[in-house]
Amino acid sequence: MLPICNAMDPSTSTLYNLHIAAFVVHFASSILSFFFHIEKAQAEILVPLHTYATNEYTVTSSKVLFSFSPLVLISINEILTCLSHGIALYWLRGTSLKEVVRNAQIRLQRSLPKNEERDIVLKAVNRREFTRRGYEYMLTAGILQCALVLGVGHAYFHDLLFLLVINVVIQLLGISIDMTKESREETSKSMAIFWNYVMAFTLLCVEIVYVFIHCFSIEKPESFNTTFFYVMGIIYAILYLMFGVV
Repeated sequence: MLPICNAMDPSTSTLYNLHIAAFVVHFASSILSFFFHIEKAQAEILVPLHTYATNEYTVTSSKVLFSFSPLVLISINEILTCLSHGIALYWLRGTSLKEVVRNAQIRLQRSLPKNEERDIVLKAVNRREFTRRGYEYMLTAGILQCALVLGVGHAYFHDLLFLLVINVVIQLLGISIDMTKESREETSKSMAIFWNYVMAFTLLCVEIVYVFIHCFSIEKPESFNTTFFYVMGIIYAILYLMFGVV
C-alpha cells in the first residue's frame, strides 16, 4: 500500500495546501495581533443591577463585572484557528489516514485496490473536515461576534453568553446535518436535514440582527467617523449569511 501522503487525490492535495496557507496566515496573524493591543481601548462587561426601595419604583442600572481589550479576543481567535488548521494538516499528512485504510482492510479481510483506498480516504477526510470545522467554529465564530460587539462599546455579560451558546448550537446542528446525510433513509433524511437547516439559519439570523443593532446604534459628534463600524457590520452580516447559505 502506498503512503497516503504520497498518493493524495488531487482534491485532497489541494485541501492540504490550502490548510498550509491558512495555518501560516493565522500563525502570523496571531503573533502580530499581540503587537496591536490598545490598552486604553477597554470594553466593560456589564450585568444589570436592580435597586429596590420602599414605596418607590425599581431603578435598573448596570454594574461593571470586569473590563478588558476586545483585541484579546482576536488574538485568541487566531490562535484557535491556527491550531485547528494544524490538526487538519496532521490528519491529512498520512499517519491517521493510513490507519483508516488499515482498519478497512482488517474489517473487509482483504487488500484494497488503489481506487477503493482513495474512496475510503476521501470519505474519511470529508467526515473529519466537517467535524473539525464544526468544533472550530463553535469557538471562533462566537468569539469573533463578541469581539465585534465589544469593539463598538460595552456589552452585557448575558448577551455575550447568549451569542456564544447560540453559536455552539448552530454548529452542533451543522454536525447533526452531516451525520444525518450518512445514516438515514432518503425520506426521513431530507426532512431531518431541512428542519435542522431551518433552526440553524433562524438562530444565525438572530445573531446577525443583534450584532447589526450594536454596530449601527451609535450617537457621535460630527467630527467622529463611524464608517468603520458600519462597514464591519455589513461585512460581518454578508459573510455570516454566506456561511449559513453554504
